[in-house]
Amino acid sequence: MFQSFKIGYDKLFGNIVAYICTVPTINKKTPKRPWMPESKPFTMKVNNQAFYNSAAWRKFAKREKMLYPLCDNFETCGGAHEITDHPVPITEGGHKFNQQFNHFCKSCNASKTAKQGKR
Repeated sequence: MFQSFKIGYDKLFGNIVAYICTVPTINKKTPKRPWMPESKPFTMKVNNQAFYNSAAWRKFAKREKMLYPLCDNFETCGGAHEITDHPVPITEGGHKFNQQFNHFCKSCNASKTAKQGKR
């Protein structure tokens, strides 16, 4: 609680009047809403960004693009190889270099990744 001053004009007597009011303080903390689920911050399982930015991976991916210039699904999509993809994600125990890689265009990789997210 705090006090505030209000200045007004008294029409009956023609005087300026100061009033002292007690005003309750407002709690600025947002109340919890039991009907809404609590939001949680986004967290990644494992951050592989350093690996994918490494010189070894970029060199490997460039060599794969030269050896396999077309998308693995070329018959259906007709795209060029843009993304070298791990069939078993590193976060699920796949090896970084010792496995057969998928060679996808961006649209095929997006559909493959969406299917993986559903399992």
